[in-house]
Amino acid sequence: MPEPKNLGSCGATPAEARNKGCVFDFIIGGWYRPECMDQEMYDRYIADWKTLNITLFSGPNETVPVGLDYGLEGDWEFIWGVGTFHYLHCSYVMEKNWKVLTHQLKRVPSNCVEDEHMWHCLGLNGKPDPEDITSPVRRKIFERAPIVDCLIFP
Repeated sequence: MPEPKNLGSCGATPAEARNKGCVFDFIIGGWYRPECMDQEMYDRYIADWKTLNITLFSGPNETVPVGLDYGLEGDWEFIWGVGTFHYLHCSYVMEKNWKVLTHQLKRVPSNCVEDEHMWHCLGLNGKPDPEDITSPVRRKIFERAPIVDCLIFP
């Protein structure tokens, strides 16, 4: 792939990201510049999220779910979930990567085109674990939203 132009990141905190006019992408789990948001794709994946058996919690021992709105705000330090979120996240990452490779998308969050992340997602979605999908065990979905750059490909 050709070398992209890097528009930079949104900082290390939700407050810093908001001050820079950045948007939060819950499926990616990070803040990035609005130029990198594919709103139609994001809305489609959020709609898919709502059809899946995914429950969010603010802590590993919490008994009351927090709901999607809590996740969408991006103000959490950690977030836990039960269900198939990881598979949805990886499908989103792979679709963004595919769209860049086929020139359907020019602007993309940097973590979508990182080799390690892509191989991880290919491995996870290529060999789904039924227990992982159906288990009631809570798993940490994200730790503090990562710093994500906005890349623009020629």
